[in-house]
Amino acid sequence: MFEVQWKAGDVTWLPFDQVDHLGALRDYLDVLGIDDISGLTDGNEVSVSTDVSNIDSHVFLGAMGLGWPDHISRPHNPSPPSTSTSPATSSTKTMSSNPLPTPLFRAQNGVFIMADRYRPGVSLAITLDQLRLYLQYDADLRSGTAPNTIITPIGYDDFAVALNSNAGAGVQVAIVQEGDEGVRITGPPTPRDPREDAGGQWLDSRRSELLDHALWDNLERNKKQRIWRNKSVAKRQAKRRRREDDEAMRPFAPSTSLTNALAGPSGLNNPITPSIPPPPPITPVPDLPAPPVDGEDEEMDDDRAEERAQGKGKGKGLGRIPKK
Repeated sequence: MFEVQWKAGDVTWLPFDQVDHLGALRDYLDVLGIDDISGLTDGNEVSVSTDVSNIDSHVFLGAMGLGWPDHISRPHNPSPPSTSTSPATSSTKTMSSNPLPTPLFRAQNGVFIMADRYRPGVSLAITLDQLRLYLQYDADLRSGTAPNTIITPIGYDDFAVALNSNAGAGVQVAIVQEGDEGVRITGPPTPRDPREDAGGQWLDSRRSELLDHALWDNLERNKKQRIWRNKSVAKRQAKRRRREDDEAMRPFAPSTSLTNALAGPSGLNNPITPSIPPPPPITPVPDLPAPPVDGEDEEMDDDRAEERAQGKGKGKGLGRIPKK
């Protein structure tokens, strides 16, 4: 039988087969330095109910009280627990004679639970990293460091008040007194609706199916639009290429811009100088003289005969020697 103290503060007795799955039991055995329960000696506690069949079998998430100095140094009685006296009376007497355990109970995954004596039913959850920060801050304060020169970890005040309220635990931390009490929250916590993060609506199966259809329809629509756009671009490019080819095969004709560039300053068209030189002008054939009459013909014959005679005389004067 094991005495189990739950997070709410209740103390119950459970057999080993109902607590062997709890991580707190493994931590308890690790602290004692043993592998299984066969290495445990008989305890000095007496269960409230000796009938195992009457013990509540519903084991919820809890933590076994692991007081660091108390449970390890607790003296073990080699004799089995006696049932001659009243269980309730014996348990009350025995528990009252033991010192109060440390109010830190290890739950799981490095989380510790600590009850707040000033607020009944309220427990504080502290991680291992937070606990290290708190103890380091306490060590800095005890060494004489001014509080305004170091960073105060959040939640240290609540931790210090809850821990120092257990005076019998033997563990105390330093508390920084402040003039302003700050924010003080009274009353039970307000229940929080888990649907607030989702906009106040649950995503049921029907809405999930509608959302799935809308998503795929949108993807299909985008795909069709992309295909249609690619076809339109290809058609425009092919049409532009055909137009360019037709213009390249068309005979040359001066464009309007070229005609305007050749226009004069007055806006009138000047004659365009041809690039090929013009052909030479055609010279007309001179008219032949009219034939002479009879008298003129005889005079021309006499003149020609005289010219021939003169020519012969000139030839003799050039040094020709006539033959004898």
